[in-house]
Amino acid sequence: MHPRQSGWTLLLSIALWIPTARHALDGDIDLIPALVRYLAALAVASVAVMAVTRLTDGYRVAGAAAASAPAEAPALDPKAHDDVLDATSVLDAVSTLEVGDPTG
Repeated sequence: MHPRQSGWTLLLSIALWIPTARHALDGDIDLIPALVRYLAALAVASVAVMAVTRLTDGYRVAGAAAASAPAEAPALDPKAHDDVLDATSVLDAVSTLEVGDPTG
């Protein structure tokens, strides 16, 4: 566990355990059940912090991989390319026409 994770885990577990601590200080809850509740809060906090850490690490790794990947040129649309060729072939065909008498 990283030092940053353990710090967040400690803060979150204490935040989850505060209601029990208040009752324990008032004498409504004995020491052993209060400690068991803190251990449960610590377990929940550990799982939550690890889940968030894995999630953010996954996004960080994916972002770094996307940034380091070489940029590819966009693929040409075959239909758009065929349209250009068709227009060129039409222009070629028109240029080969012989100029004749329009009246016939």
